[in-house]
Order: sequence, then C-alpha cells, then structure tokens
Amino acid sequence: MSDRLVELANHISAIDSALTRWRNKGHWGIAPLVTKKDEVAARIVAEDLSETFTLLATLYRTIVNIRSISTSTQGYLKPQPDNPDLQPLLWEQQFLTQQATVLMKAAYEWLYHLQEDIHSSASMSRALSPATSAELKRLCVFRNLLVTHRHQRQFAALSATRMSADFVDLELMHVPFGQLGDDFNRELAKVFAIAVEHLPSEDIIQTVPREQLAILYRRRAMLPKSIYGRIDSLIKKGGTFSDTPLTIAKFVNRLATELEYGLPHATSAA
Repeated sequence: MSDRLVELANHISAIDSALTRWRNKGHWGIAPLVTKKDEVAARIVAEDLSETFTLLATLYRTIVNIRSISTSTQGYLKPQPDNPDLQPLLWEQQFLTQQATVLMKAAYEWLYHLQEDIHSSASMSRALSPATSAELKRLCVFRNLLVTHRHQRQFAALSATRMSADFVDLELMHVPFGQLGDDFNRELAKVFAIAVEHLPSEDIIQTVPREQLAILYRRRAMLPKSIYGRIDSLIKKGGTFSDTPLTIAKFVNRLATELEYGLPHATSAA
C-alpha cells in the first residue's frame, strides 16, 4: 500500500474519531451556542460531516478495489490479452472508476452543504479560522462548476477522470469542448504572470493552459486577493481539474478538528 493511500486512510479515520467523540459527549455542537438556531445548525453540520465521512470512506474502498483489480490484470494484459478472465475484471475496473467519479462529485456537494450550514450560525462560523473558511470557499468553486444552471451555463462541459499511476490521485476534469480561445488564453497568461511570483518552482514552469488554470484554482491561498475575481472568472469560463481525494480528506479532517476544538464546547441536548 502506498504512503499516500495510508495517509488518505489516516485522515478519514481521524474524521470518524472526531465524530465518535462528539457522539460520546452526548451532544453535537460548538460553544457558545447562543440561540436555538445555533443548536439546529450544529446538529445539521454534524450530520453533514457524518455523511461526508461516509462518502470519503466509500471512495477510499473504491480506490483500494481499483488498485487490486489493476494488480490482477497486469498478469493478463501482456502475455494473454484474450484471456477470458480479463474482460470481467476490466468491466469491474471501469464501473469502479465511474463510482469513484460520482463519489467525488458528491463529496463536493457535501462540502457546499457544510459551507452553507456552518455559515448559517454565527457561533459556528467563529469556530473556523479565516484560512479554513477561505479554503472551504475555494473548494466550493469547483462544486459550482458541477451544478447545472440553464440560464448561467458558460459552456458545454467535457467531463472526464484522470488518475495517477498508483490510482490515489483521482481528479475530475470539467472543461469546455474544444479550444479556450485567444482572448481567454491572453487573460490566463496575464493572471498566471502575476501568480508566478507567489508559486513554488514546480508550478511556475507549467506552460499548458489547462494545467495553469488548475494551479490557479488549487494555489489560491498563496495568491494576491486582487486577482481572485479574475481567477474565478477564468474558471467559470474555462473549467478546471478538481482536487484529489487526499486533499479533500485532509481538509475535512482539519475542518472537523476546528469545529471540535476551535471553541470550547457547551453542553446541549442530544
């Protein structure tokens, strides 16, 4: 098992442990829960987190199964490409990849639920650091690409999935069919030129426009706030690649930790 897969499992386990501690305390909440609205929001957020954990745990198992099938098929492909045992395995791998794609999309939708429900309560909003609130907002940028609004649709989307060789880095691609256009590419080049002063060396050498757009999306926290609007406009028009399951699991673990320890708990009815 790869180190990154172990890290993914550890973050998911930590989320489960946080939820278990909340249940064992006999209440779901962040203190001070000043109003009844705060108490209701705390219960809804706890449910959102529990469901997000379920999605991530199922996604982890799906990735493990994809890796297992890949290992099984390696012995068939070169020496015996027509082996009758191979086709069912390839079909199963294709199904599991589609399942992982759906689970990723669902995880983004639940992150949006968490954002809306946390910010429905002033007490819960204060439990999050500004950096965590900003990261949750960033993640929801990709979620908004996945939601169909017939009056706001910017492009006909080409949706696909790409995976790393070890199948741990699974990314959704949601981009327009065809070329992005000269005006778009000029604006992207200008924004990326501003961004390079703040990016790590492995990012600044990237020359492929779609990969540059993914870097702007993922590295948002490193970049000047003055270009956030331009980045959002580019993503809205040009789409981008999603985060990986590991990135999402790390964030949800961090979110659960801040909700649990960001402010002292106050006892509330279960």
